[in-house]
Amino acid sequence: MCILRRSLLVTFVALGHAGRGEAQLRSAAVEQMKAAATIRVSVGGTRFVGRLEGITGDTLQLRIGNASQRVALKEIEALGARGHATKTGALVGGGLGALAVGVFLGTVIAATCEADRCDTAGATIVGGLVGGVGGALAGGMVGALIPVWRRRYP
Repeated sequence: MCILRRSLLVTFVALGHAGRGEAQLRSAAVEQMKAAATIRVSVGGTRFVGRLEGITGDTLQLRIGNASQRVALKEIEALGARGHATKTGALVGGGLGALAVGVFLGTVIAATCEADRCDTAGATIVGGLVGGVGGALAGGMVGALIPVWRRRYP
């Protein structure tokens, strides 16, 4: 049943976007940009990188150094926004932290336990949870330092 729901959702989303014109998709992508965001715009094979000053009518205003560049929305071939790899860093750090601390704690408990019955599985799970949270926090902080471009259009 879950697969059917997902298929229907994907179909409705695709139909919704197929009904919108190219100009509407381009305008929607530009409208989602935050003021003063660092953006990258491709027009006629030329790429501009600067800060978004605003949108007036069908024109995008971009600040490149001390100069202002105007770009007609209908001429935009590609649009990207500068972001950070915080989510990717958190996912990678969380996975590595969970694996490393979980395996380490399970191994330490198994090696040092002198009882007939040791709970190495429980120690591995707790170590994995603690390592996952710590790794996600550390990975998110590292990822926040890494700039990435996110494509907004097409």
